[in-house]
Amino acid sequence: MDKAHDSALLAVEVYNKPAVKFKSGGYIALMVIAWTALFHAIFFKKKRKPFYKKPSGRYVKTGGDYRYWELDECLRQYYGSDTMNAVRKNLEFFIPLRNKIEHRSMPELDANIFGECQAMLLNFDEMLEKEFGSKHCLRESLSFSLQMFPSAEGLIDAVTRNPAAKPIADFIQRYRSTVSPETLASGKYSFKAFLIQVTNHPGSSAPSIQFLHYDKLTEEQKKQARSYFKTL
Repeated sequence: MDKAHDSALLAVEVYNKPAVKFKSGGYIALMVIAWTALFHAIFFKKKRKPFYKKPSGRYVKTGGDYRYWELDECLRQYYGSDTMNAVRKNLEFFIPLRNKIEHRSMPELDANIFGECQAMLLNFDEMLEKEFGSKHCLRESLSFSLQMFPSAEGLIDAVTRNPAAKPIADFIQRYRSTVSPETLASGKYSFKAFLIQVTNHPGSSAPSIQFLHYDKLTEEQKKQARSYFKTL
């Protein structure tokens, strides 16, 4: 649990550092570690040992230590036949992507996978709460990262700036094409939010940042949102 918690906090710290150019690179690597450790903690809680076994039933050892399940195996063990689960699809996106970017620096990709990165963190916190209770959540430890301006760059623009990013951009497009529209729209696979200034704040005691579904906005807020989208 401690490893999962600390790895996730480090991932967010790396992503939010202004000087870091390829934000998603370090973030993805650390969040994969965090998710893997979290699943291991869940299995141990359920009295299951997350170790690979030989056909004989004996546990596999490497260098004298038990060989733990990697994240993809953890997903198979946890979700079973629920192959279209949005949280699972989000994580299955990052497993091969981490391997593809591990030894590369491609900051051009950051803006294009922000939604998946954000969902990866929100899902992690919800899983912590579901399996271990709210006292273990990250939400009270994190602050909202200040943003100067949004990026509207697409994958085509990223490849134009860095042709070496084309194989990874192709992978991202292929993977997204395999995800059902319902999963894409769930917010569990990809979560995107836009900052809209509230001109008439309801009160000084109200939270400074709130995430609201578009359908729950007032007509004035929707008008502001539409005006904002036109600038992207």
